[in-house]
Amino acid sequence: MWDPASSSASNLGPNEPKLLEAVTTNRSAVAAAEGIKEAEVPTDAVTASGSGLDPDISPEYARLQVARVAAAHGLDTEAVASLVDRHTSSGLLAFLGQPSVNVTSLNLAVAAASQASQPEQSQ
Repeated sequence: MWDPASSSASNLGPNEPKLLEAVTTNRSAVAAAEGIKEAEVPTDAVTASGSGLDPDISPEYARLQVARVAAAHGLDTEAVASLVDRHTSSGLLAFLGQPSVNVTSLNLAVAAASQASQPEQSQ
């Protein structure tokens, strides 16, 4: 069950040692989960906004997860990468001009593609 209390801000400022500790811990966890070097982890993978519930992530972070998401949903990595590209906004559509991927719409598209790729269940 989702706990809404986990969506609050940490209130840790840039000079707070606990913030650096949290970012370092998050970077190690993401690197281990994705099988990459810590230096390759995108910034938005280890930080969060005030609520931590942002619907968008960077295209870099989305691409980093393609292989894992494809395997989890029984999809080809190229198909998932294509979905990431189709759900990446840039230019005037991007938040503050920064390209981003809407995770909600991407997850719905991945679920639909996964469902479409499954053979029909006999009833």
